[in-house]
Amino acid sequence: MAKEFSVGQVVEHSTYGLGTISAIDADRTTIDFESHGTKKFVTSIVKLQASDKVLQTRTRRRVSRKPKLKATA
Repeated sequence: MAKEFSVGQVVEHSTYGLGTISAIDADRTTIDFESHGTKKFVTSIVKLQASDKVLQTRTRRRVSRKPKLKATA
């Protein structure tokens, strides 16, 4: 069923919701979901539906890794 899909396409899964296909081959389909992260499925049995919905872009907060300065006396 997933043979009709391509990398970058937005799809909908019954359990995980909306996601973008990040990799697809004869054995595995990898999808990056909005709320559930990245999941891998068996290509021959995964049930997906094409979607024309627009996904929200995920933004990640940057964590500062600056060393703390010691107070001098």
